[in-house]
Amino acid sequence: MPVSVNRAGRALAAVALGAALALGFPAGTALADAVDDAIQAFQDDSLYVDPAAEITLDEDRVRDAIGDQQLLIAVLDDSTGDAFDSATRIGVSLENNTVAVLSDRELAAGSDIVCAGVADEIAGDAVEANLDELQGSGDVTGLLVDFAGRMESAPGLDDCPDASDGNGWLWFAGIGVAGLAGIGGYVVYRNRKKAERFEGLRASILSLYDRLAADVSNLDPGKDPVTRQAVVDAAERYTSTGALLEQADTEGEYDAARRAAIEGLFAARTARQRLGLDLGPPLPDLDPPEGEQLIEDRTVTVGEETYQGHPQYTPGAPHYYPGGRGVPGGWYPSRFWEGVLLGQVFGRGSRGGYSGGGGFGGFGGSDRWADDRPGAGMPRSDYRDSAKGGGDWGRRARGGDWGGTRRAPRRNSWGGGRRGGRRGRNSW
Repeated sequence: MPVSVNRAGRALAAVALGAALALGFPAGTALADAVDDAIQAFQDDSLYVDPAAEITLDEDRVRDAIGDQQLLIAVLDDSTGDAFDSATRIGVSLENNTVAVLSDRELAAGSDIVCAGVADEIAGDAVEANLDELQGSGDVTGLLVDFAGRMESAPGLDDCPDASDGNGWLWFAGIGVAGLAGIGGYVVYRNRKKAERFEGLRASILSLYDRLAADVSNLDPGKDPVTRQAVVDAAERYTSTGALLEQADTEGEYDAARRAAIEGLFAARTARQRLGLDLGPPLPDLDPPEGEQLIEDRTVTVGEETYQGHPQYTPGAPHYYPGGRGVPGGWYPSRFWEGVLLGQVFGRGSRGGYSGGGGFGGFGGSDRWADDRPGAGMPRSDYRDSAKGGGDWGRRARGGDWGGTRRAPRRNSWGGGRRGGRRGRNSW
């Protein structure tokens, strides 16, 4: 019989953000625990169901469908984070397997024993075939049984189409072949270096993200309105970091995710100070200041709008601007400098009357994270050398999904509408 697994008793969620929740901000949770628990469970089992997952599932039927396949399926709580990121962490930790993760109404899969992208495509096929049941009863047993059955006929690495297949090269001779090989080799090298660089950026941001998640989940602001606002700011920045990091595939987008995480840590640090708690390790630097900087609380007028600025983080002003384009650097209630014709608006200059209040910041940030990286909840650094042999988490011609590049939107989810519309056919 299907068993309904509820999230009752999850202490972390129960204590997270009492004040922030009351004000309508979602609580964040670190995604390290559930994925690490799954990795541990897979030492002895092919199916892991997070006790916090709210799902209807007949575990015995799914295990029977998996049989003796090199297939691992994890059912995680909706708050765990991106399903494909979780599958990647499991896949690079436990080699020679296909890994599928079901979380937040999305089934994502990858493999280093079948052709790149095939496992995720099969997951999408299974979602489409079981969509009525998923959107009706919500029972995911049929979906996972169907997926496991389809994986039995998935092509192995020896059957993958190779980039060198075909006779097209016969049309080229001599130096033409050498020239094309040189160009192709450079492109492959450049893409590989880019993927490695992004993998390092992602790992460093995730360490900040996990640290912020711990603060958001554990800080109890009490009744003090200033502390409550600081925790709300931290929660909002946590949510923003996750959304930015999920879709990042350029250095600028990774920089934005890093900045959001550090802004959240400044807010959390203010709450810690007001609660009399240990402030923890120094915070990384934000973007270096440019041009005029605020030295006291000040009203700044840009175009027809007026904004309250602060020289340091102040609860209610969680957005940092380094300065420039006629606007002084400091902390503001919103990112008004985005989405505006900056050259036209900022060219008018800024002016401002002075106002009182503020003064809750003052937390340096002089230590670069190259010297002192704050605590990381995910052991991702151990996974970097495990990309071998192709499949979804190798970095060779036949692989790549586990190699640090961003997965293209697919159709493996159901329901839609979350995370900026990124969900594809793998969701319901």
